[in-house]
Formats: sequence, structure tokens, C-alpha cells
Amino acid sequence: MMSQTTDSDEETLAIPMDVPTEPEETYSEWKKSVGCQFNYHPKHRSKYCQTSIKENHKKMVSVGTQTEFEKKIMVDAFANVTPRSSFEKPINRNILGSISSMDDPVSSPIADDSNDESYCPTDSDQSSDNYEDEPDDRLRSPQDQKKFFVFEENLMELFSRCRNCSAKTTGKVRHVIGSMIKIQQVCEVCEFTYHWQSQPVVAGKPAGNLIMSAGILFSGALPSKVLRMYKFCKIACISNSTFMNHQKYYLFPSISHVWSNFQHDYFNDVKLDGRAVVLGGDGRADTPGHSAKFGCYSVVDLDEGIVADIQLVQSNEVKSSSHMEKEGLVRCVDFFKSQDINIQTLVTDRHVQIVKWVRENMPESIHLFDVWHVAKGLKKKLFALSKEKDCSEIQQWIKSIINHLYWIASTSLGLEAEVVWARWTSLCNHIIDVHTEHSAVFNSCEHGPLEGRERHKMWLKPGTKVFEKLQDIINSRQLKKDIPKLSSVQQTSALEGFHSVINHFAPKMIGFSYHGMLCRLWLAALHFNENTQRTQAVTKEGKARYRIVFPKYKRGEYTVRKISVDSTYDYIQPLMNTMFGLAEMAPMDDEDGAQLPIPIPPPLCSEFDRPDKEVAVQNLRSRFSQSQGSGSLCSSGQEMRP
Repeated sequence: MMSQTTDSDEETLAIPMDVPTEPEETYSEWKKSVGCQFNYHPKHRSKYCQTSIKENHKKMVSVGTQTEFEKKIMVDAFANVTPRSSFEKPINRNILGSISSMDDPVSSPIADDSNDESYCPTDSDQSSDNYEDEPDDRLRSPQDQKKFFVFEENLMELFSRCRNCSAKTTGKVRHVIGSMIKIQQVCEVCEFTYHWQSQPVVAGKPAGNLIMSAGILFSGALPSKVLRMYKFCKIACISNSTFMNHQKYYLFPSISHVWSNFQHDYFNDVKLDGRAVVLGGDGRADTPGHSAKFGCYSVVDLDEGIVADIQLVQSNEVKSSSHMEKEGLVRCVDFFKSQDINIQTLVTDRHVQIVKWVRENMPESIHLFDVWHVAKGLKKKLFALSKEKDCSEIQQWIKSIINHLYWIASTSLGLEAEVVWARWTSLCNHIIDVHTEHSAVFNSCEHGPLEGRERHKMWLKPGTKVFEKLQDIINSRQLKKDIPKLSSVQQTSALEGFHSVINHFAPKMIGFSYHGMLCRLWLAALHFNENTQRTQAVTKEGKARYRIVFPKYKRGEYTVRKISVDSTYDYIQPLMNTMFGLAEMAPMDDEDGAQLPIPIPPPLCSEFDRPDKEVAVQNLRSRFSQSQGSGSLCSSGQEMRP
């Protein structure tokens, strides 16, 4: 824990708590650390006490924030976010002169700032770290320094002796500003006054408060739960309103800046390679069912395996929530066109609106269907058929039929649509034990002699109910359109994995604001893109690691999956650096602050008439309350009669 100097009329000294008190002592001999327990020896006199603060003390500045932070950052950051967005509120060039003062403390949820005796929050417990080889924390930026749990009683022990005459004294808590504590120590013997604060300050804002807010959002956590956890542990922390302000003015713009930089680098690489991209696209609703508020459409560069763009659509921007997926694709395609990127192939699911729009508006691109989505729909129909009367025999053929579909997709590259369809419909002969003379373009099955379990399968009989119904499914008009358009090489499985990452950063059971949802989607994309190429983990003996899982959709069948190495989080450092850069130059002010300039659609309730609140409260009644009239009252207070 470092000491900090504050402005005061009285003489103050900067005495680092982590510096040995005698020149001949080593650092490891002086400092005994077990977890977060520190032993302070007041009998030692620090050599730093022998200097005059007015003459020799040099103001400490953070190394990590000395790089020139370009004031044009917000314009560059949002220039390519989406074609329909416009920059509405630029950053004030004079915001450095508008930094809020430290005299406006942010209240802690534990107690008032003037009365609460609280503690410093922690990032991690570093009980086994070796500090001898690490650089001095005074030369590191706030986000790079370690933080520790310090209990109140142990903290106040550090102020039990005067730093000037070593007389017994006590420290008093003067302010608690979120996670930061300010302590004043006054010696009654020599009248020496010492001011100490638990963390550095960035343009009038406690660095720990900013880091706490950033850690909550950048990790995909929910502020209500994290702050409640701090409260249960009696740890001084920021309030929910402070988090929202940090999120609005610093965190959201930082995420947008880093994401825009990634997109800028990606499009530059594509242009330098001179290649046309192969994209996979899929939509995701923020809630289950047909009443979703948000729908996001993500496109993945299938050659690189990274998320290239995400578009967020609110349901009242289109006719209904079922139209959000098509609108998201339209915006993604327009964005790629604005970057002069040619889309060679687009792989999606079989969404009818998307199929029609791509056919009419992207004639130069090849539109293919992801095999997994087609197989998923086919499997549902086959399972439904197996539950009908006299149709249970199809149960043993479901896996073989799905395997046949994947075989069609993987071996039909470059074949004519007529040949692909003939290969698919040969299944009708195969399941009745006929393997030749299928059609003129595909005469016989390509498998070898059937042996073992495959030979002794229960073959279906022509003319039976189960066979006739299976033929109707195999020869359906929908499959006749879809089978020739199955993607032979690229699939959208990466998008399904990305949707799982989104569930961590933006769970479907939690409602977020428009900007909150958009930035959490960008965070998920940054995390996914960094970890999409992880290698497979190995044991100590060097053997590849696997695990066996039982997915629900496989209905009792297992799947063998590779175990990858642990995820990395290198994208967090640019986010932190950008956030501190904005905090140094931008105040939390509606007029001059750095905010996300993407326009927010009107709320869903804007289409309805809003009643007067006082009248609505007066008319509030319970459906089960006893009414004096002949009829009962509904929740709006109106009488209900039969």
C-alpha cells in the first residue's frame, strides 16, 4: 500500500510504507507479508523523514498515463462503428480544465463518508508472491499495481506512532470516498500532522473506484451482485450510481474505442491481402420466445475464425421482433460495403426473410446454408415421427439419416444441384435394403459391403406407414431447395460458440440498456477473438487432453471434446489504458463528458399513453381485496362485472 500526499496548509511528508527503514537492511528482512498481514515497526526511522518536503520532494506522476492521449480519440473510435450512426456530441477540447474536485466524495454503501471506518478493496490474494524482484510500485500505473485486503484494525496500527518523534498517537478517518480512505494523524507531543490516503487519484477521481467499476464490467459481471458481495463482506466500495456514471462516461467509450481499433486493423489486413471474405452470420435474441427487446446479428470471418461485426437492433426499429434478424444482416452487409470489402460467400441458417433478401440484393455473392441448422430441423421432424403409432422403427435410423446429410454436404463440392439431390433421395432406397439403380445421375450407393450392426439393422418395408411418412420428409419441397445449397466447407459453428460467450457477458435473464447491451456484445467479441485459436491442453506426460460430455440435444449420446488451454485476457490492458486516458481528460458531465455517440432508439413504452403517477397509485387495488360494491376491482381500480 502506498502513501500519497494531499494538498494541505500543514506540512506533510510522503513516507512509502514499502521502503526499508535502514540502509543496511534488505527489503525481505524488513517486510514480512503473509497474505494481507503486514508487520510495521514504528521504532525504525525512515530516511525519507530526514528530507524537507518543500525543497526536495518531487511530485510523483503515473508512468502509465504519461503517453499523449489523442483528443481525437472519440471521433476515430466511432467513425466505423455502424453506417447509420452519427457523431452527435464531440469531446470538449477544454475538458482538462473541468475535472471534478476530490471535495465531492462518492458515498460508500456501508456508511457516510465522514463516519465510516472501512477498508481497501482487493483484486486478488497474492500471499505467495515474491516481491524482491518486482519493480517499485511508485513507478507503475494504478491499474498495474497490486491491491490488498487490509482490515481496519491492522491499518490503524500503522498510525500508532508519530512519524516525526515516534510518540504514541492515533489516526482518524477523515473521508471514505468509495473504496478510498483518507486518514489524518496528529501528534499531541510535537504537533506534527500527517495526511495519508489509500490510493492514487486520477484527475480528481480515486483510481481504485475507476478500477473497481472497470473490473465489474470488463469481466462481464453484474454490478448489483458484485457490490452486494462487497457489502456483505463489509468492504468499502463504490455505489451503484457511481458505477453507472463511470460506465457512461469512461467504460462504454473505452470499449467502443478498442473495438473500433480492432475492426480498423481487421479491414486493413483484408484490403492488404486483397481477398474477398467468406462470412457466417446468425442472429440472437436477448430473451427466449417471441417477445425479445433486442436482437443482435453477428458475422464471423470463417477463414480467420473471428467476429468481424455485430449489429444491435431494437424491436421497435422494425415491424416486429421476428424482423430483427434480417435487419441486423442488412446493417452488417451495408457496413462491409462501406469499407469496400467484397463478400464472396455468405453462410447462414434457413431464415426465409434472409434467403429472400440475399437473393434480391446480393446476386454477386454465394449464399449457402449451415449443415447443423438443417440437420437440427430434420432431426426434430424424425423424432416427432418416431413417437407416432406404428412408427417407432424409425428411431434406430435417425442417426444414420443425419450422418447421410453431413456426408452429402461434405462430398458434394462442385456438383450440380440435380446430382446432389439424387444422392440425398437415394436414402429412400437404402433404408429398404436397395442399394443400386437409384437414378440416372446417381446409380448406386458408394458404401462398401455392409457388415455387423449395419447389415443386421431392421430394414423398413415398402408401403408401410413409417416408410411413406419418411419418404414425405425426405422428398419435401423445403429440403429440395435446401439440400443443394448446403455449405461443403465452411460452417457457422464458431457463431454458436460466440453466442455461448455472449451468455456470460449479457445473460438473457437480465435486462440491459441499449448502450449496455451493445458494449457487452463488443466485450464478448473481443474475448472470443483473442481466444478463438487456443491450442489443445496436454498432460504432464505430453498427451492431448479430452473430455466426454452428454449434450442435451443428443438425447443420451456422448460427445468427445478437446480441452483447450486457459483463456487469456490481454484485451483488458488496452481497455484499462483507454479508460484512464479518458478519466484524465474528461469530466463526468453531461455537457462536456465523453459519451457513446451512438443514438439510442426510443423506449418500447414510448408508443403508449403514460398515465399520471399519482392517479395510478390512488387507483391501485388488489384483485383479491374485498370490495364494497357488487363487483370486484381489477388492478387498475376499475370495477369488473360478470
